[in-house]
Amino acid sequence: MAAYSTLGALEAAQDEATSAARRRIEEAEEHLSFYRSETTKMLEAFYAVADSQGLTYHPDFRSKFQKVVDSTDENVRAATDVILEFDEELRTMTAVQADERDEFLAQRSENTAR
Repeated sequence: MAAYSTLGALEAAQDEATSAARRRIEEAEEHLSFYRSETTKMLEAFYAVADSQGLTYHPDFRSKFQKVVDSTDENVRAATDVILEFDEELRTMTAVQADERDEFLAQRSENTAR
């Protein structure tokens, strides 16, 4: 913990760190949502073109198309795992911050008692 002269300074620094972590999570969720939306549009458009050409029942098309779908799903799962890690880091950080706040108050109480 850095040395803070006031509880307000400590809490301000903690609030800033917490806000930054929350923004990171929100931005990651927004990027994931955009990725899902765009890949879904792309897959639907690609499938529509293949369907208009009568290719959707061709075994090679179905196999390759499924590989792309599976890859997209795996990317979504991986990104979701990262977001869950960000959430866990935020929970850990807030627990550490609570301990730092308690430690600061205890030290201040000791200094006042002297």
